[in-house]
Amino acid sequence: MYGATTKAGFTEQSDGAGLVRALRQQLRLVQRKLGSLADRLSDAEYQLERLEASLRGTPMPVVKASLRYPSDAVARNFKWLGGGFFQIDGARLQLSHMKASLLRILAAENGRRLDALVGWKSNQEIRALLDKLAGSPSTSHGISQLIYQLRRDFMKAGLDPGLIQSHARLGRRLALRQESSPAACL
Repeated sequence: MYGATTKAGFTEQSDGAGLVRALRQQLRLVQRKLGSLADRLSDAEYQLERLEASLRGTPMPVVKASLRYPSDAVARNFKWLGGGFFQIDGARLQLSHMKASLLRILAAENGRRLDALVGWKSNQEIRALLDKLAGSPSTSHGISQLIYQLRRDFMKAGLDPGLIQSHARLGRRLALRQESSPAACL
């Protein structure tokens, strides 16, 4: 049984279940907005560091990627074979739809480019593109889990898990030379 609409736009129910559901939806929306704001603040902080380094005349320090998988490995050949099938430096991978979508995002040319590799994608960008490609909303924790699983799949295929790079401020990317990245990956 529905009652009057509250100031926040919720419809009260006698058992309160509708109110709890609506509050949960609003909480998720706020969490997404805060995640987006955190990504933007991180980007702004990084841009300030770049500006400060250029004003001092010092080069930007080399971007250190994931500490858990330190690697200088760079993929030279990347080919999406369609569906969940990929070929990276001669190794073949078969991935689930979500992991395949994530790998396509990480290998895409877009993002913040700081070197000869493909650009870094923020968690916000990855979440938005995963939602578009896979049709399933994701959280930061869900993306971290997919990254972990993708690294395990890389190890099983004989690839260096450090090819999937993570950086606290910049986001994530596949260590892939820009010219090797297929433009039609997304």
